[in-house]
Amino acid sequence: MLILSDLGAFDSTGQSAARWLIWARRMQASGHRLLLLLPCSPRRVPAELLALFRWQTWQPSHELIEDPAVRQELLQQLCVLTAPVIRLEPGLLREFREFGTATADGSLELEFWNCGLLSGTDPLAATPNRARCIQEWLPRFEQLDADLRQRLLLSVRRWRLTRKAQPEIWFEELFSLQPQSRRLIPEEDWQDAFSQHAEFVRRLRENSAWGRDLRAWLRPALTHRYPPAAFQQGSETDTLLQALYSELISTSDGVVSPHGLPDQGEARFQVCAAPGVLRLNACENELIGGGRAVTVKSGTRVMQLQPPSPGQHPQPVSLPGMLPTHGRSEVTLAGELQRVTLQQFQPPKWCDGAGCDRFGPWVEFGIPQSAKYARLRQRLRWIPAGEFWMGSAEGEAGRREDELRHRVRLSQGYWLFDSACPQWLWTSVMGSNPSRFQDEFRPVERVSWDDCKGFLSRLNERLGVSGVFRLPTEAEWEYACRGGSESAIYTGALTIRGENDGPELDEVAWYGGNSGVGYDLAEGYDGSSWSEKQYSFSKCGSRRVKAKLSNPWGLYDMLGNVYEWCSDWYGDYDSELCVDPIGVAAGSLRVVRGGGWYGAARSVRSAFRGRIDPQDASYRLGLRPLSAASG
Repeated sequence: MLILSDLGAFDSTGQSAARWLIWARRMQASGHRLLLLLPCSPRRVPAELLALFRWQTWQPSHELIEDPAVRQELLQQLCVLTAPVIRLEPGLLREFREFGTATADGSLELEFWNCGLLSGTDPLAATPNRARCIQEWLPRFEQLDADLRQRLLLSVRRWRLTRKAQPEIWFEELFSLQPQSRRLIPEEDWQDAFSQHAEFVRRLRENSAWGRDLRAWLRPALTHRYPPAAFQQGSETDTLLQALYSELISTSDGVVSPHGLPDQGEARFQVCAAPGVLRLNACENELIGGGRAVTVKSGTRVMQLQPPSPGQHPQPVSLPGMLPTHGRSEVTLAGELQRVTLQQFQPPKWCDGAGCDRFGPWVEFGIPQSAKYARLRQRLRWIPAGEFWMGSAEGEAGRREDELRHRVRLSQGYWLFDSACPQWLWTSVMGSNPSRFQDEFRPVERVSWDDCKGFLSRLNERLGVSGVFRLPTEAEWEYACRGGSESAIYTGALTIRGENDGPELDEVAWYGGNSGVGYDLAEGYDGSSWSEKQYSFSKCGSRRVKAKLSNPWGLYDMLGNVYEWCSDWYGDYDSELCVDPIGVAAGSLRVVRGGGWYGAARSVRSAFRGRIDPQDASYRLGLRPLSAASG
């Protein structure tokens, strides 16, 4: 079987590689020989996955540039080269790469397509982020050597006028150029572009079907396609573009109002923060939003950015798009359906890194005093305050009597480890590793509840804080595990075909049905006698963290791998609405959650409640610490 793929090498979440690993093992077990043509450096692919293939790299004559700093520089260079382009096809991107980065291999195109520098990445054509092009990349394009600019522009011209027959896009692209760049293309093109836009103004003033269709096409584009300089008095285009602006979306005072735009049907958009900008992306998958990131609703696809000072006009913002924040700590967006204010968050003092991705904000820390593991970092995800259904619904597969469904409200957000505590971190803090399955990237196990309390005390001390890190309550754990879902597992319903056979678990959890598949340690537990397993195996045990799919909030191994201690004593739920519950006041057993590599399928569910003596230090038990928002 010949595979043409990068095996998920450019998926920073690791989820694609995890799917490939599952698939490749199944194919190999079925007797297939797997041949791979790889468009990137083999070092980008996890060794465990690459070992399952016979492979060869594509374009061997090209240089496989692996230095992250050099690749980032090349990506920025491609941004500048493509700055005038409004619609970017893969073939056109290849021409740009060969013009400006001829020695780089084809994987640079793939990385450019998926690295977030484009606001739309359909396989047929991408949508470069015009806000960033206008603000950052077009000025740098105008500084390029005239011969290079001319070659690039003539390449775009050939693509638009001969290969794709898209003159209207080419004419629109010309309006973004400075006069010195326009002089590099045939004069008749500029005259045709000017005539086309003049025809737009005339047609818009007609009450015809053609005019109405044109208005629907231009209205969402005009607020973000052209650089501000094109509207300024005295420019070659100001009279024409301002006439278009007036006909389409401006009010009597010159302010674009979302209330005056046509309704295109309600849609949801996700607001994600990046350094210096806000990205407003279409919510293509409800699981991505899931209450985890800020979402806004709009029917007109335009919102107003409220001015920082009185007397200034609001600025129109098109959805989807990108919004420079200019160092503002607070941003208010107002639309016809919703108004939202976003405030910059202050990372906790104990972290040494922070950022935001499709799952939302994250922070991370290391243990600098640990010589061996000084470069490793533990990441935490922000879990916002909210309300959810705790427990399981009647009829859920594997449901137990102690999972009474009830409403819970958590009034404060918190930071939670994105995986169970790994052995490298425990060793860095405690100086020894108690685990049976020794591997620095596997979860620590053989830790009692009291051991965990001792670790957290030492962790706080090592990071120079007091009482910041603790075990989550049972409610905090389940709320985070669900990630906005109400089903048995966070990807949907669970089918239990046998004691250790829940097929939907294979993608998200290491449990009693699959924990021996591809097991990679000499030390292992004999699971050959386990009944009704999803896969046949004997030696098994815990597995490396983050090898399965995360939940919608970016949390890995919430189900399976090792059970995780909670702070609560085990007891009955209260059937009434609970606010910040902490469990019963006293008891003899502590709560553990999540199921594990040793667990039956029914125990690997969001609502499952385990109960264990706090002195127990089994090789099935680990922890996932939490930091309160105030920390």
